[in-house]
Amino acid sequence: MAQRFSSARIKFYRQFLKELPMGMAVLRLKDPRGAGGWQLVASNAIASRVAGTSIDRFLSLPIIEYHAQSDPSRIPNIFRDVLATRRSRLLGHIRDETNASSAPMFIASAHALDSKCIGILFEDVAALNQTACQLVEAESLLEQMCESAQVIVWRADPVTLEFTRVTKEAHEILGYWVERWFKETDFWRKHAHPDDWEVVRNSCAVAAGDGGKQQFDCRMIRADGRTRWFHVYVKKVTLPAGRAELAGVMVDITDHKSVEQAARKLSARVINAQEEERRRISRDLHDSIGQYLTGLKCTIGAVIRNGGCSNDVRRKLEECIETIRVCMDETHSISHMLHPPVLDLLGLAPALRTLAESFAQRSNIHLELDLPDGNERLDAGRETALFRIAQECLTNVQRHAHSKVARVRLQYNPRDVLLEIEDQGVGADPALLERLETGKAGKGIGLLKMRERVNELKGTLTIHSNGKGTTVHVQIPRNGMRASIGNGAKSKAAAASRIE
Repeated sequence: MAQRFSSARIKFYRQFLKELPMGMAVLRLKDPRGAGGWQLVASNAIASRVAGTSIDRFLSLPIIEYHAQSDPSRIPNIFRDVLATRRSRLLGHIRDETNASSAPMFIASAHALDSKCIGILFEDVAALNQTACQLVEAESLLEQMCESAQVIVWRADPVTLEFTRVTKEAHEILGYWVERWFKETDFWRKHAHPDDWEVVRNSCAVAAGDGGKQQFDCRMIRADGRTRWFHVYVKKVTLPAGRAELAGVMVDITDHKSVEQAARKLSARVINAQEEERRRISRDLHDSIGQYLTGLKCTIGAVIRNGGCSNDVRRKLEECIETIRVCMDETHSISHMLHPPVLDLLGLAPALRTLAESFAQRSNIHLELDLPDGNERLDAGRETALFRIAQECLTNVQRHAHSKVARVRLQYNPRDVLLEIEDQGVGADPALLERLETGKAGKGIGLLKMRERVNELKGTLTIHSNGKGTTVHVQIPRNGMRASIGNGAKSKAAAASRIE
């Protein structure tokens, strides 16, 4: 039984060494108590060329460092010590004398494979030097890339998040000496922005739990007190020694965030200007054109009532009155679509009810409403943004969804407000939704403006769509909440809401 096992092991080692790209031989100590008893189990071509093909040659390797010494038991004793301590040993340099032209140099080392077998490894010095040079070049290139791109490369313990490696750009970007990253307890938590620490900790925990590569944005506080934005990539890696660590990259995106913030402010100003222009046009339609049409209708009515005209003229004047009435209704409808007065007077929920009624009449789509009761109010900016989002969603339902039913839900929570519009139509184009995520919506300019409004209010917009319908989910924080108002204060609130 032992003989069959030994033969199987020998076969395994020989096959393993045959595929190895470096020199290696396996020696077995048959009798640990005896002075001899060594057996050459397997040796590949490189090891045989460098050390020979007999066990005696391997027990008297011509190591350059002590080749002139006369102690023949030195190498066997080293092999026994490796087996006893299970610790690898560097033997020294050995030259390949079979190649007289170049005589390449090898580094020999001994490694315990099991309780009785030892592996002798021969590594080409030239190849090692080349690998070391490539490693130095790679590290130099990495340093140049990190410096030019304002990037910090790091590794950290997956449990404590204590840093074990940080590139020198950490000092240049944040102002803390690299040694401080290693030695200061809870360095990351202490110098991360308090509002972002939960994002950092949770993302790193997911990565440490084999959740794959994670990425997130967070702020770090510089040594001088200023704040820098970073986009962080993190994943779990296993080092050669078998120890797991988190490996990450911090990319300084402060300038990008500044540009993004400036663009967001510009977008907000554009949206506010649009809303103000809508209010002005709505007011002019109602106060100017509407009044002119009303006056014209009254004048024609007075002519008819005088009775000084023929029946034919009377009939034509009555047709004119009917046309004027249609114009007045259209003007009233357009005025309310531009800026519904009920939004200023009563708030978001009543405005959504009015919007739903007019939408159902002109589209023949059954609309289900789930709206809160009462006069609870948000600030004017939030109410206007949510109303415009609902308006855009219902327009998309009418134009694209081919749905006979839609649902609008508004919910006031203690910390946020939820708006949800759902249909049972054909679903949105996946390519359009993908472009929306990158800010390149193309034809979906309405969706892009919806996202701009939500981003301005620091909220979230999610769109779920398939072949059976689309759901738009908007969630914004409830900052700027106004108290509920009574009927007696509605006119004052309406006037105040027009002031920006």
